[in-house]
Amino acid sequence: MIMEKNTLLLTVFAAVGLLSCKEDKNKPAAQQALLMAVNAAPQAGPVNVVYNDRKRVNKLPYGSYSNRYGNAYRSITTLDTDDLMVETEDGKVVIADNLCVEQGKKYSLFIYDTLQGSPSRLNYSLVPDNIPAPAIGQAQVRFLHLSPDAAPVLVDIFKETDSVRLTATPMPYLANIRKPAEVAGFKPVKGGVYQVKVKQLHGDIMETILDIPRVKLADRGTITLYLKGLMNGQPPYSLDLGLIRH
Repeated sequence: MIMEKNTLLLTVFAAVGLLSCKEDKNKPAAQQALLMAVNAAPQAGPVNVVYNDRKRVNKLPYGSYSNRYGNAYRSITTLDTDDLMVETEDGKVVIADNLCVEQGKKYSLFIYDTLQGSPSRLNYSLVPDNIPAPAIGQAQVRFLHLSPDAAPVLVDIFKETDSVRLTATPMPYLANIRKPAEVAGFKPVKGGVYQVKVKQLHGDIMETILDIPRVKLADRGTITLYLKGLMNGQPPYSLDLGLIRH
């Protein structure tokens, strides 16, 4: 009788185990995407990025991006709708929103100042990173405008006798662009060391507001250059050029 009971229990456990395995196989695999965070908010201080209740970036200082061990991106588990929170260093939630991202895609999360309110209210833009493979001897480069009090800008880069305009038209502040994907594309340029000039049009006069003598655009590298800081800000919040290596 005891043996019959034991046999019955083993049969039940085996059936439950098989059912669990079937349920696991039918359960959809977690979908993954890649997210990079950039703190371009001069009045925010360090920020944390929490994605679907999991802290993905911790105490990210102003003017930096989530680069760790040479990898700018964090793996995120995506759902039909994802929860994004950005916190200040003391844990205060300053951004809370829902996102929809595509499985297997890369994104850059730019956190910026609105310069509204005291302290300044923060916001963000989610930019898709569709990165083409750079050819030998070339780099893939794009420029984004993240200086909250600067008017639209043009950007020229110079290398020996070569010059390239990275912005076909004056680039507005990223917060004012309704579809960030429209300015998210990369441009192929020859790899090397460039002078970078950021300019503004004042009537018919082109004025250089920032001149960086040496910026390395590495051969076969993928790089985002971005304008950061404030027009009349004091270091470390003065107008400057940020560089992200993807």
